Amino acid sequence: MPDLIELQKDKTLFEAKTEEVSLHKQIKQQENQIPPPEPEYERKQKQLSWTVAPQLQEKETLKGAKRAKFAKNEQLEQSMNDEEQILLKREEQSFQSLEKLFQEIHQPARHGLMFRRVLRKISQEMEQALQIFHAIQENKEEPAQLGVMREDCQKRLEIIYQLGKGYLNRRRSADQTELLRRIMMAADDAQLPSSRITLIQKERQYKLEDEAGYGHAEQNHDVMGLTEKIRKAIAFYTQADMVKGQQMAGYQFMNRLLRGQITEADLPKKNGVKNLILGMIRRLNTAFVSRQTETKSLYRGLNLYNVYKDRIYNPESLVGTTFSDKAYMSTSRNRDKSINFLNIEGMPDAAIDQFIKLRLKNPEAPPPEKIITGHSLMEIVARKGARSLDIEDVTEVKGEEEVLFPPGTRVYLRSMQLLNSVVVASRGKIAARVMMNYNPADAQRILQTALPDDWNKVYINVSVPVFQGEIR
Repeated sequence: MPDLIELQKDKTLFEAKTEEVSLHKQIKQQENQIPPPEPEYERKQKQLSWTVAPQLQEKETLKGAKRAKFAKNEQLEQSMNDEEQILLKREEQSFQSLEKLFQEIHQPARHGLMFRRVLRKISQEMEQALQIFHAIQENKEEPAQLGVMREDCQKRLEIIYQLGKGYLNRRRSADQTELLRRIMMAADDAQLPSSRITLIQKERQYKLEDEAGYGHAEQNHDVMGLTEKIRKAIAFYTQADMVKGQQMAGYQFMNRLLRGQITEADLPKKNGVKNLILGMIRRLNTAFVSRQTETKSLYRGLNLYNVYKDRIYNPESLVGTTFSDKAYMSTSRNRDKSINFLNIEGMPDAAIDQFIKLRLKNPEAPPPEKIITGHSLMEIVARKGARSLDIEDVTEVKGEEEVLFPPGTRVYLRSMQLLNSVVVASRGKIAARVMMNYNPADAQRILQTALPDDWNKVYINVSVPVFQGEIR
């Protein structure tokens, strides 16, 4: 398999070099903003075209950028404060209307038995929602606890709305309809500002967390508190061995079924494979009961071409969207482990395949500014309260520092940078890809076109999208 070497800022594509620089060394250099060392002959050539700003001017530029960022943050905070005050007033008015309706439904009235039962359930939820709202107004709790209380209140308001809606779908009495519609409208009016206030307060808390920064996510051992059956399901999911003579491992069966790539009918019944896979999914789903007690920094390497197809060639367009996988989502506490996974996912082979296609299309054309294979890295902030499972203690593949998320986990992609990776492809590796992908009768001609006789090794510059994402 071709070797993946490190992210660097050199834009030269098919340039013969005599040295190979390790991937991890280059990443650390780039993180510390230290340029990679260059051979002396390259340095002399590049100095002719360099434009170097005076040191003082550079400092002033950085200072100006910091001031502009500070002013923008202040403006955003003021805007959020103004919006929050408006919403708090609207929320208070909505709950006042809800309180009047609560008193109204307790006044003596002649209603049928079914309607009285519905009103009793609505009354119970209204009472709970009003108690929570009054507790929030007293403002004696921590911001995080207030957020939990507001979310609980929103759930009760939604229950009120759904109870009214369910009854209206069955009954048509005019006086009952009018009362229930007013209750539903009041519940909805109270829910909308409350939901937005919760979001604003979360954004404010996230901003403080981001400014404080995150250290390495430490392993926790909560998984050992799960039942033995659930721990065995986790171990089964992480096994690489094929399932009872089949052509797939357990995690492949489980994830493909959850993604809809296969159906239950496709699961082989022989040797009890079908019942085994379905049973393991049921068990594993019950493992995600606890929530994170702290915000974690995690990483995930994957091929996003499988998700976004041609859209990944314009990765900037994905910023602001939400990535979601119907299957279990694996992440790692270790950034390097996730980067190494790109090798396993076939990034070097994909880069060589694109190189061959470019050379066949026009051998005289200059290399493109960037090649994107779809292989990407996600740097994920998993917020406190997210559901996850640190499975290092029970996994069959030790050392991966894996943190697993349940099916349907959503990652909001908030920003992206392109980092360059260099795939070193020897003549033998390129020839192997030609033999694999093309008619053997044409292989020699294709190889001669793609690779001149004096090219023994090619350095292919690949742009790797690195997305900063968030799980809430």
